[in-house]
Formats: sequence, C-alpha cells, structure tokens
Amino acid sequence: MTAGDSCASTWLGCDGANGAWLSLECSARLIAGHLWWERSAAALSGRWVAEYESPALRVWLARVASESGEAAGVWRQLMPETHDLDPERLLADVAIRGAKIFEALESAQPGAVRLAGLVRFGLLRLISSYRRHLGVASEVADAPVVRQLKRLLPERLETWEQGEKLLVGEMRQPEQVMSVGLHLARLEQLCLGLA
Repeated sequence: MTAGDSCASTWLGCDGANGAWLSLECSARLIAGHLWWERSAAALSGRWVAEYESPALRVWLARVASESGEAAGVWRQLMPETHDLDPERLLADVAIRGAKIFEALESAQPGAVRLAGLVRFGLLRLISSYRRHLGVASEVADAPVVRQLKRLLPERLETWEQGEKLLVGEMRQPEQVMSVGLHLARLEQLCLGLA
C-alpha cells in the first residue's frame, strides 16, 4: 500500500463487497479509518478552540471536538476483534499512513488556513468515507455499522456546512485565499502519496 492509502476513497484497499457482504477484515479496516479520522478531528479541534477569537468559531470547534470524540467511542465499540484481527494493530496501520496528513493539519498556519484543513479536507474526507462505506455495507450483516453511518452522516454534513460558513467569514484577504489553496493542495498531495 502507498502512503496515500489512508486517504483513499475507500480505506486501506477495501473497495467493495465480497459477494453480498464485506469481509470482516475489510469492515474492520474501514472502521479503523473512521475511528482514526474522528480521533484526529477531536484532538485537533479541541486544541484549536483557544486559538480563535470568534465566539462562533470557538463554539463550533468545541462541537467538533465533542461530536468526534463521541463518534470515535462508537467506532471503537463497533471494531471487530478476533484472534486474527487486532484493533490496535489496525489503528496503528492507519495512524502510520495518516501521520504526515495529521502533521500537516496540526502544523498549518493558525487562522483560515488551519480551519480550511479541517473543514475542506478532514471533514470532507470523513463524509466521503462514510458515504462509500454505507454504499458497500450490508443492511443485514453490517446492521450496527449501517445504523451508525446513517446517524453520523447527516450530523457530519451539518457540521461541515457550518464550518464552511465560518471559514468563508475568516478569509478576508487575497493572501489568505492563496494560503488556503496551497495548504489544501499540500494535503491532497500527501493524500495521494505525492509528497
């Protein structure tokens, strides 16, 4: 697998159903990807709350931290665990592949650039991953996972829409728009394993 696999449209090579259902390993890898992104979003947004002066942004970041922390807990509970599937190993694999992305999000210039990484990259990747997982999951075999995806997807879409509005309000200078664009391009390069 390449460095970009942590961002692939489907996590870690799980690109479809095996017959009528996902294999247990593929399901576990997808859940590990969701868990990693949610943990990352919770950690980043929680640390960034104090960096912004706007009360609306601070409340939104606190909401992201809370919702993502809760979702991470749900995904951890749904993670399959067998003799052959070690959840901690799967999470470590995702974390290794996503380390450069996390570092780029974390080290971004505070303000609109940092916020854009979370809103226009992190949340959109998570939404895409949820949609794709829902598309390959079985309503029967993956019922608990499908219920959570259906519950979390609208919540994440609403969070993203609110974040997008706040981000647009933060971009007041042409230089900010350019910096945001460069940061997003860098994240995409990391995602594709090109950087």
